[in-house]
Amino acid sequence: MKKSVIFITAVLALATISFVARAQEIDDCLQYMSYYQDYYKQGTKDSKMAALPSWRKAYSICQPGTKSMRQNLYVHGADLYRILISKNAKNPAYRASLIDTLITLHQLRAQYYPKYAQKAYAALSADVNNYLKNDPEKTYEILSKVIESQGSQATPVTFVASMNAAVTLYKRGDISIDEILALYDKSTTCFNEIQKVDTTQNTRNLRTTMESAFINSKVASCETLQSIFASRFEENKDNIEEVSKIVRMMATAEECTDNDLFLNAVTQMHKLEPSANSAYYLFRLNASRKDFQEALKYADEALAGEDLDAATRAQYGYEAATCALKGGSYAKAVDLATKAISLDQSIAGKAYMVIGHAWMSTGCSGNEVERRAKYWVAVDNFNRAKAADSSLAEEANKQIGACAAYFPETAEAFMYDFQNGQAYTVSCGGMRAATTVRTR
Repeated sequence: MKKSVIFITAVLALATISFVARAQEIDDCLQYMSYYQDYYKQGTKDSKMAALPSWRKAYSICQPGTKSMRQNLYVHGADLYRILISKNAKNPAYRASLIDTLITLHQLRAQYYPKYAQKAYAALSADVNNYLKNDPEKTYEILSKVIESQGSQATPVTFVASMNAAVTLYKRGDISIDEILALYDKSTTCFNEIQKVDTTQNTRNLRTTMESAFINSKVASCETLQSIFASRFEENKDNIEEVSKIVRMMATAEECTDNDLFLNAVTQMHKLEPSANSAYYLFRLNASRKDFQEALKYADEALAGEDLDAATRAQYGYEAATCALKGGSYAKAVDLATKAISLDQSIAGKAYMVIGHAWMSTGCSGNEVERRAKYWVAVDNFNRAKAADSSLAEEANKQIGACAAYFPETAEAFMYDFQNGQAYTVSCGGMRAATTVRTR
């Protein structure tokens, strides 16, 4: 019994000592926090350097995450170490150790104060970008973890610095092509999310910088991408994320959209997740391959999209009209161009040119004059084109001259009961238009 009492007494004594020591530690923490802040708040570089000894003491004593320690200890410490780094530019070894400490401060802030993690990682990325540009291994290692943790909450600078480091490492052979492709895909996906809420020019510029670093690295050569993605496409045809990734990657490579793999991937993407944008993309792809009928099928899908504004719908319609003209679907070309004009007068000039060419190219039946009546309608539209857009006047006048050569002579027109200036309705090739008789 006596031994038990002695043991309990010893335990209580130790607990008391521990409690007293902990209380003293908290008092010391608060004391040194106060000391350094008195200097720090004065704001000058000299006063901040005077705060450094007390800050270091507080940093060594204060327990992270406790009420006695505030996250500002890390914020102010980062500020102090930036000053130290600038003062020791000529001492590379010491400077490197200071940068390591600076990075650690950001990481500890994020760890112990998760409420401020986003701000901590933003500051970390900025400092890595500023101080570790010549150390791609460390930059890539640190920022990869930031991107993994933060995703689209990471700052745009994070993705730029990480991509620059990755390109350097890839060229050295230190990371695989799969790693850099994965980083690019992750970065573009995150930028898409970021730009939903941040539409500033600065963010757009940073995205362009990131994309340019990737493209200029020549990682994304078309030959390389085709060799990588050919089997992946076959294995993941029903996975919209994988198919979309293939489309995005191949779209970045120079002259890599005119091949069967890219066309098949975009077609499959549209099949899995149809949209006006993907339909328009397929229209452009098929038109570039001169598969005009297939292209027009997708143009119709794109134009049926409910979310298109009038200007976009008009542009799509005009491009589809041009495609229909090239493919010999003249009545469709006229219909599409006419609808485009009704939506957006800014494209009226070039749309009227399409209509004029469609009438010139169509075939009409009837007597000698009736077969050539199409040229009167063509001239009407070329005149409308140059009235709507003066920059088209030279080309329009050239086409008007070409059409006039086919006007019937006055005597010939008279034989078929046509007179110069007479109103006349032309109907041929599935098209119909009111015009005026013209002779030469």
